[in-house]
Amino acid sequence: VYNFARLLNLQSLGYEITIICPIALLPPPNLYNPILFFKYIKEQLTIPLKTTVKGFSIYYPKYFSLPKKISWFSEVFFLHLFCGKKIKDIIINYKPDLILTSWLHPFGTYSKYIKKYYNKPYYSYCEGSDVLIFPEKYSGWKKIEHIVNQYVDRVILISKEMEKKVKQKRNLSNTFTIIDGYREDLFY
Repeated sequence: VYNFARLLNLQSLGYEITIICPIALLPPPNLYNPILFFKYIKEQLTIPLKTTVKGFSIYYPKYFSLPKKISWFSEVFFLHLFCGKKIKDIIINYKPDLILTSWLHPFGTYSKYIKKYYNKPYYSYCEGSDVLIFPEKYSGWKKIEHIVNQYVDRVILISKEMEKKVKQKRNLSNTFTIIDGYREDLFY
């Protein structure tokens, strides 16, 4: 909902936007029933590779991953392994002026692959749990932080409270804060 509102706002300002929305073929951690597990994966596989919503072209490449508690850091490698060529082709064809991601990991850390062939500004939104909860809960934060500091041009924090906590707990470079708004018609 937040990303959609952000994109609608950018679109209203005249920006042309293409969306790459990778789908991890990994059910939520509370889905232990094998029948529900496979039903969930089957539903994920039925999502089309490309669709259009409100004038946005949206691509849905799919990738397999491991549960975060096993290897949070490795998610970026699985994303690259299964979706790397598709993501590269979309970016090369679209030629964006800026790449803006939601979530520092795996989408912010994916910058290390994109910057090798497409060196344009790369910004990444912190959404909250990716920078405030997961680093405490799962292993690999120092590696993630190193990649983000090296390849992400701007790390966007979405509130003054997040800014305060990130400055206390994390060592992220190039952060700046844009207070996140919301639209009542989308978020209710």
